[in-house]
Amino acid sequence: ACAAQEQIVTALDCIEAACDCIFSMPSLLVQPLLEAVWRICMAGVLMSGFTLLLSTATMKANYVDIKGERVGGLTWSLDFSNEQRAMVAYYVLGSTWLLELLGALSQFVL
Repeated sequence: ACAAQEQIVTALDCIEAACDCIFSMPSLLVQPLLEAVWRICMAGVLMSGFTLLLSTATMKANYVDIKGERVGGLTWSLDFSNEQRAMVAYYVLGSTWLLELLGALSQFVL
């Protein structure tokens, strides 16, 4: 119990020192907000690019037989070529990498 108490006191001293540091530099209080705004904006740009990439797919009508009649166009699906699937996978990977890079840069600034 005594060792745990010493660890708790050490942790509290570290937290107190961190709070003193943060409040001595008010710009550190704004940084998380700026990071969130930047990441949301970047995610929006990446999502709009992703929708543009998805729009390159071919629309294919699905057909349903209703009382002997073949009806098409009630539902549609996207038909991707192998090259388009690779582009989508690459875009998702690149977007994830970019968002993680932004988070790492934000942590590096601190």
